[in-house]
Amino acid sequence: MPDSQLRVVESLADRFTTTPFSYPEVGATRQDQLPRGYRRLEARIDVGHGRQRFLEVSDRLLTWQIHSESGLALQVSDPQVRQGAILIATLPLGPVKIDTRCRVVYLITDDRRAAFAYGTLPGHPETGEERFDVELTDDDRVVFNLRAFSRNAWLLARLGSTVSNRVQAMVNRRYLAAAAS
Repeated sequence: MPDSQLRVVESLADRFTTTPFSYPEVGATRQDQLPRGYRRLEARIDVGHGRQRFLEVSDRLLTWQIHSESGLALQVSDPQVRQGAILIATLPLGPVKIDTRCRVVYLITDDRRAAFAYGTLPGHPETGEERFDVELTDDDRVVFNLRAFSRNAWLLARLGSTVSNRVQAMVNRRYLAAAAS
């Protein structure tokens, strides 16, 4: 991972810790049913076998590496994912750069799962929540899961929703590919 892809900017916490989320259903990716009125995503991919692979992928997830390996330039308030951590991810699309603002809603870590969800903050082109989850199954498979609900927040994104939705799908495919690498 190039050093320039991840910058720790502790002052982000000061700027965004009390900023309200841009959607009311905070924490809903923990629920069985995702909220209505949003695009929904549920995707999973096998990324290997065994405890060592689980630990490796979990570490990459919880140190933002899967995000940076997905082609995003990151500014984070903390080098480790933790509840309340702030992430500003920049996606370069040719001459245009799209900035996203998120805060970690919750974190789960145990012997068989490492997961977190972040929610969008004002200024993000989407509104909603996304969960990233690495699981060691009972049959020793390591599975990476994405679970999200979102809708376009910016007027320009709503007007160009087909393009905006394709960009979001592209980034999600990159997360899955990075987890599998």
